[in-house]
Amino acid sequence: MDALWSTAADWVGNAVPGTADVAVFDANSTANLNTTLGVDRTILGLQITTPAGLVTIGGASKLTLGASGIDMTAASQNLVLDALLAMSANQSWNVGAGRTLMVNGVVSGTNVSPPTCSISLCLTTEQSSFTGLACFATKCARRYLPPNSREWK
Repeated sequence: MDALWSTAADWVGNAVPGTADVAVFDANSTANLNTTLGVDRTILGLQITTPAGLVTIGGASKLTLGASGIDMTAASQNLVLDALLAMSANQSWNVGAGRTLMVNGVVSGTNVSPPTCSISLCLTTEQSSFTGLACFATKCARRYLPPNSREWK
């Protein structure tokens, strides 16, 4: 077992998540909490529940998320996405109270509806480019980032 996404032994059922799968990080996740993609990957979505520590997905490759988006509603740990991130379908990103989803890589995609607006989300790159409306909530007010814009409304 190691930190490579492609290592089947790192996943329950010895099966690497694919295009029809939601990749789950839970109490069974021990070797892959700091995962390196290695090559571009496409999955239906990500779910974080009860891993033993912070979940980080990184590397120079791209992770494409499908319609299931990101589910951290029952997360006991935070998620950091250091890889390139593409959204291939309308999706919701749901983050539970007290949790943070940090996106450090470039975000891209087309015709994507806004992530759910009740999350603690940090986008840390100015190179993100996607069409659709992005909506993020802060503790004091909602802010909207119009498509292909860096100006909050």
